[in-house]
Amino acid sequence: MLRKANKPMSVPAGIDVKVDGGQITISKGNHRLSRNIHSDVKVSFNSNTRTILVEASDVAEEKTVKAQLGTICAHISNMIRGLDKGFTKELIIKGTGYKAKIVGKKIVLSLGYSHDVECEIPDTVTIEMPSQTEINLKSHCKESLGAFKDYLVRVRKLCRFKGKGILDKSVPFVAKVVRKT
Repeated sequence: MLRKANKPMSVPAGIDVKVDGGQITISKGNHRLSRNIHSDVKVSFNSNTRTILVEASDVAEEKTVKAQLGTICAHISNMIRGLDKGFTKELIIKGTGYKAKIVGKKIVLSLGYSHDVECEIPDTVTIEMPSQTEINLKSHCKESLGAFKDYLVRVRKLCRFKGKGILDKSVPFVAKVVRKT
């Protein structure tokens, strides 16, 4: 990641960047993402060339500076990509009688438990459901999207033997075979 920190990151048109001491704020329209900057890292924005430069600060510790440079570069590039194109995750609900529906600001999951599971939808995540067994999540914040996706998958983990549960479409599923002797 240190090679990425040595090169300036370009910012597409329509995205505003503001660096205030220990915090960077990137916004587009009414969406705004902020991130605290570690004290070992110095971030600067050149408005003429529309580039962000990430470099080690003068008081940087040698042990942590490389890791912090890579981490901040990855966070900033994810913020820019999220505001420019957005992030999506697709989930599939597998199992007989398993389904989901949206009720107000909650998603109600029927997953074979004695009760329905209600999950609060975060403000930064939007949900589309083409069918009762497909959930498409969209967000401009990669961190909140991943956290909400992980929460939904953990509600009913995928059974490796029966193939029942909530499955992330991007993760390949390989069922285990039960051998009878």
